[in-house]
Amino acid sequence: GELTIQFLKQVGDLFYYKVLIEYKKEKIEFVLPRYAPMVGWIEIFGLPPQNEWVVLDGNDYSKKQTSDFVIIQNGKKSIIKENLSISTDDKNGWRLIDYKRKLGGIYENQTCFEDWSTFETTGKIEKRMLFKHSEGEYFVTLTGIKNPDNSLLSKQQQKYSQKVTQKQGKSSEVWLKQFNVHGNPLPIYNKIFPFWKHLWKQSQGSIIEIGYEKEMSHGDWYKLFEAGNEVYEIFEDNFTSLDVIYKGKKIKIKDTYRKMIRFID
Repeated sequence: GELTIQFLKQVGDLFYYKVLIEYKKEKIEFVLPRYAPMVGWIEIFGLPPQNEWVVLDGNDYSKKQTSDFVIIQNGKKSIIKENLSISTDDKNGWRLIDYKRKLGGIYENQTCFEDWSTFETTGKIEKRMLFKHSEGEYFVTLTGIKNPDNSLLSKQQQKYSQKVTQKQGKSSEVWLKQFNVHGNPLPIYNKIFPFWKHLWKQSQGSIIEIGYEKEMSHGDWYKLFEAGNEVYEIFEDNFTSLDVIYKGKKIKIKDTYRKMIRFID
């Protein structure tokens, strides 16, 4: 499968991106709002853990942002209402993310607590996500370790890391992420990524991410996803940037990006 991202337009301080996902016979398009140049959500084709928000700078995003999220699935267009607010305490090393989506009578609300208070000594970031939605609740725990010791990797991850670095050279950074998810799957998110419903209700696994940074904390990434007996390889490339005016200043934003996924037997 393949996912491509292309900058579409800027409306005030909001940036909109056209996203196209093609996986087997499924084709899904949506227009994704980005609330700030260095704020977005990470997804790997909707594989767990879902809807992991990331903030790549130290700016204050506590003011609530609101926008529409347009999705086209099998030719049918839907409008998703959403809003986001982010409160950060850099001194004590935590962030609280509050996020809401609504599609007609369906809703999903996310509260995420991110803790990096020990990052300087352990390289570890922990996230706990609670989703309350129209079909119940969903829980996610996620631990990320930057540049982990080789002994923490599975044999398959060690082999994969060796293969990538032998071909691409020394990486900019490596992340090992371990997750656990359980509960009733997210009704709106799963309309965007309907591919792995069997992994959403309850699963645990890990992801190794090997990055080659180019610009704006982006670049080429090689990722290996493991959950139960399923293993997928994800490759991310084609990052380009674009100059725009944001809050009266000339800055760079993401212009294009691509992700590819394949199942490993």
